[in-house]
Amino acid sequence: MNNGDPLLIAQSKGEGKVYLSAVPANDKAGNWPRHALFVPAMLNITFMSENVMPMMHYTGKQSGINLGNLKPAQDNIFRITKSDGSAGFIPEFRRVEGQSMIFMNDQLKDAGIFKVTSGDEISTLLAFNYDRKESNLKVATQDELEEFVKKNDKFEIIEAGLKPLDEIISNKNSGQRLWKWFIVSALLFIIAEVLLLRFYGKRNSQVKS
Repeated sequence: MNNGDPLLIAQSKGEGKVYLSAVPANDKAGNWPRHALFVPAMLNITFMSENVMPMMHYTGKQSGINLGNLKPAQDNIFRITKSDGSAGFIPEFRRVEGQSMIFMNDQLKDAGIFKVTSGDEISTLLAFNYDRKESNLKVATQDELEEFVKKNDKFEIIEAGLKPLDEIISNKNSGQRLWKWFIVSALLFIIAEVLLLRFYGKRNSQVKS
């Protein structure tokens, strides 16, 4: 609003939320019901009232996972197992502002589809993926690479020169290829042998005659 006060306020109440408008929904208090933002605001309130869970979560995260209005059975615990029934454990469970929250506390290490069960029933499914930090595309600087090579003698920095980089790597892996020189040497020896047999043999036959 013009004085900086919020037009709509949302507050958790029980298992839901209460939205309070600072302006009545009639023409006497203003044009709020006919304003261009009125319909989008009502639609957002409707969408936010649904318990829409994210498509996936990430392993290693310490933040809780909101299960919405789902409640555990009489034993008051949820159990998490893989889709094949293995690797089961009991997560930490809390009720926060009328919502069910579970915390993995580093018990979940693998990616995959996991079942959240309460008693003998499946309450929901959770998909976990590995943290995106493993796919960080940030490259190391030249100084960082040189420092790494100094500490690890099994690695070396290959600098591209006049030869293509793939050829340099191939030579590093297979060593210097000398088979072409052996073939050339063999051909030269064969030619030399032929010449020796032709001229030296012809000369010996002339001497005998």
